[in-house]
Amino acid sequence: MEKGTRRILSILLSVTVMFMMVMGVSYVMGFNGDPSAAVYAGSSDGSSSSSSSSSSSSSSSSSSTSSSGSSSSTTKAKSTVKKAKLKVAAKTVSVTAGNKVTLAKSKILTIKNAGGKKTYKIVKVNKSKKYFSINKKTGKLTIKKGLKAGTYKVKIKVKTTGSKKYKAGSKTVTVKVKVVNPTPAPTPAPAPTPAPTPTPTPSDQETPAEGGSSTGSN
Repeated sequence: MEKGTRRILSILLSVTVMFMMVMGVSYVMGFNGDPSAAVYAGSSDGSSSSSSSSSSSSSSSSSSTSSSGSSSSTTKAKSTVKKAKLKVAAKTVSVTAGNKVTLAKSKILTIKNAGGKKTYKIVKVNKSKKYFSINKKTGKLTIKKGLKAGTYKVKIKVKTTGSKKYKAGSKTVTVKVKVVNPTPAPTPAPAPTPAPTPTPTPSDQETPAEGGSSTGSN
């Protein structure tokens, strides 16, 4: 009896072990009984996911690099824009002494490539500076009454704030002002003196004939 029981238990254990082995093999074989297919499928999913991630990362990196390159090229293009420099040339003017004179900016200066706001200032005058003044905004030069004749060198500083096309900067130039005495009015020529009227002499007067009158009597 005991031997029969042991045999039955042994058979049941063997059947159980066989069943577990079969289940294990089936699990390993996975897809349609082909274990390599199951392994390949799992590997394919993993590699596909990895490939997708790699592609996305590469695309993102490429896009970032392209964007950075584009921004860099734009910045470089802006930095290469050249602005024109301020140019100022002085003139020589002549004025008459004795009167107050105001000279427009165009009479004393030629200005080019000036952008933004401009200002004007007298830096130095070789002599009699108190007679000269300049409008800070308009550049008009005023010479006061009483300046003596002579040549004056007026140093003027022109300053500009600049703009998109022109650089900010300043230039100092020397304007020559020649002050001359007024030309005197011509003196009218004296009127010609009339010739004197000749005075008659006694010899020019008529004298009667001797012997009485010219009409004789019978």
